[in-house]
Amino acid sequence: MPDTYFELVRRFPLVPIRDEEHLDQATVVLHDLIARDLDEGEAAYLDVLTDIVGAYEDEHYPPAQVAPSDLLKELLDQNRLSQGELARQAGIAQSTLSAICQGTRKPTVEQAKKLGERFKLEPAAFLSL
Repeated sequence: MPDTYFELVRRFPLVPIRDEEHLDQATVVLHDLIARDLDEGEAAYLDVLTDIVGAYEDEHYPPAQVAPSDLLKELLDQNRLSQGELARQAGIAQSTLSAICQGTRKPTVEQAKKLGERFKLEPAAFLSL
């Protein structure tokens, strides 16, 4: 392991985040590393620090539930897809996708699986609320 890894560990030890102040300090280190070209040691350190920060945030800031209609509309927009194109790709009727986007219909488990596969998300993301 390159010396840069150990230098970073001495500067900011890789231990579980204790509180908000510790999180703020970790975030400063993360932002500093993300803004640079990293060598192997720095990249390894960043991987672990990201996991530690993520674990703290998962515990203290649970993700907000998003309605399937809002999620699907956002994914269509981000991927620059029409409902018709998604219908062809996922094998779901366009009228069904339209109803899901309008919030008048929730996806079935099978449709959630197809949408999850298409967008590389867990099907449960489309079954919430």
